[in-house]
Amino acid sequence: SVANLPTGSACGTNNKACASGFCVDGVCCATGCAAACQACNLSGKLGTCSPEPDGTTCGSTSCTGFTLTALQCKTGGCAPKVSTCPGYYSCDTAGQTCRTSCTNNGDCNASAAYCAGTTCAAKKTNGVTCQNGFECTSGNCIDGVCCNSTCTGTCTSCKVAGKLGTCSSIPAGQDPDKE
Repeated sequence: SVANLPTGSACGTNNKACASGFCVDGVCCATGCAAACQACNLSGKLGTCSPEPDGTTCGSTSCTGFTLTALQCKTGGCAPKVSTCPGYYSCDTAGQTCRTSCTNNGDCNASAAYCAGTTCAAKKTNGVTCQNGFECTSGNCIDGVCCNSTCTGTCTSCKVAGKLGTCSSIPAGQDPDKE
């Protein structure tokens, strides 16, 4: 025969071991304590169904695009905590967490960043040195700098002194291929 243990006693998973009839979270509990974010094994409250601390995970985490949604306890209930993936990273292919490195631009938030080696880097503003259009917020890398347009006109450049990053006419007498 099994003894009827008082609340707070270790019971494994055996409800019959507890005088209350409830073995919850490995201890005899006064009640069934079935609600999310409630536990019976909290330090200082053994045997009493009590709210779990805010931030305790209470369900699965999902990640879509660049948005991480984690289910966490908040004031005794389970609620979603929504955040943007840090460092311009996108969600992993399993859709459960944010990436922490990149191998291509698709691993980064394409509207704000690009993959520079293994790190998502913020896109550059007009006038900043670049090698590819995807590095620039404008999408245009012309004459080695991010430019406000594609700058396809004759005798125009994005590297005109005083107008760096803006497609401008090259002043008369200047060689467009010399800085």
